[in-house]
Amino acid sequence: MSLPKLKFVHKRAVCTIATYSYLPSVRALNHSLRSTNPTCPLYVLIVDSCGRENQLKSETFEVITLDELGYSNDIEPMKFYYESFEICCALRGFLHSYFYEKNIAASWIFLDSDIVVFDSLEIVFNKLEQCSVLLNPHITQPISAKNHIVPIELNILVSGLYNGGFLGIRHSDEAKKFIDWFRRRLIEFSFARKGEGVQSLICGDQLWLNYIPLFFDNVCLIKHPAVNVAYWNITQKNTYIVNGRYMVDKYPLVFFHFSGWNPDDSLTLSRHFRERVNSEFWHSISEEYKKLLSFYGYENLKSQKYLYSFFLNGESISPNARYLYYLELQNGNMEGLNPFEMYEYFQVEIKKNHRSSWKNKIFNILENIIRH
Repeated sequence: MSLPKLKFVHKRAVCTIATYSYLPSVRALNHSLRSTNPTCPLYVLIVDSCGRENQLKSETFEVITLDELGYSNDIEPMKFYYESFEICCALRGFLHSYFYEKNIAASWIFLDSDIVVFDSLEIVFNKLEQCSVLLNPHITQPISAKNHIVPIELNILVSGLYNGGFLGIRHSDEAKKFIDWFRRRLIEFSFARKGEGVQSLICGDQLWLNYIPLFFDNVCLIKHPAVNVAYWNITQKNTYIVNGRYMVDKYPLVFFHFSGWNPDDSLTLSRHFRERVNSEFWHSISEEYKKLLSFYGYENLKSQKYLYSFFLNGESISPNARYLYYLELQNGNMEGLNPFEMYEYFQVEIKKNHRSSWKNKIFNILENIIRH
């Protein structure tokens, strides 16, 4: 007896995650998607939507809130120990679980909110039909320019072979295995900052992608030159404009990833790769995106504070306080306590740790002097 065929809300869909301040980027992504792929809806998880539900009602994409994801016991502590970028990475596993459990789509792709779609995504979804999980490598050939080896090739070795701003999933048993593993790993290990312990070992969710082809079956790579063009691969490509259409290595550009790009310094490719480009292609595409962001409220929202940046008394939460809370949870402490109410506690503990750290350093210096 065969199992009943699953009914999906959509055949295909796109999803992303953002904080409230990134709404202009989300709107620009939605605008580009509706223009090029009108039957493909965009679902957006707004991390700090709490108290802003009324403002979000007028958006033309599907809004998902943290409460709708479920898993509140896992997510509540994450609001404190992760910074805004980190939690946007960490929640990707939960978003994929939501899509899978709710049968939102037979296949879907995750795109970072700073992506603009310029052509049909048919080539991506067709590739996804052949597998359960679809990855996109940052680069697919050796870097030719010697001065780009360190900022591109070496950086990719450290931060991950596959770009976390893109991921495709087809609803399947193997995809479910991947999603469950991915969600569990990112609950505790999605840091992306300099610091002690695991903080400096991880690059959000991106490094975990290295394991996917090793741990799971039916995983494919999409290496099409016009997919996910960004600062890490654009210098290896032939980019130009024909009749107002952006072209990459003879193909129409599918989507461009403005990772680390600053509209106030539009000629620089990215804060991660500070090379200024004066080509017709880059000048045109960056100006087009800049205008799109401006139209969708960039100036009004760029200084909007992340909701979970503050204690309840209005004081800013420091990285030290976030990591201290994380360590306390790892040691079985803090269960059931609200860290947002504990400003005084963290101030005292951080000072204690700071004094202890300096004492240890002085002791080690004196010990080395005595030994020699």
